[in-house]
Amino acid sequence: MKKRQALIESVNRLKASHEHAAGILQGIVHDAVRMSKGGDELPDRKDFRRYRRAIKDLKLQCLQVEMVLAEFDRDE
Repeated sequence: MKKRQALIESVNRLKASHEHAAGILQGIVHDAVRMSKGGDELPDRKDFRRYRRAIKDLKLQCLQVEMVLAEFDRDE
């Protein structure tokens, strides 16, 4: 039961991390499209840093899910 709970929790954290990164990326793309249509401002550098941190967190969550899934494979 502990493995199932760990899997559920890690997948939920992975999903949340993915949604967070996707939201930041959506803002960056929106700013880039606006710029390509004649806007003067580049996407904010803060957003790129936030996106990079979000991607790092997403990678960590992927590794966590992978470790939990490996535990399931080991038991087979």
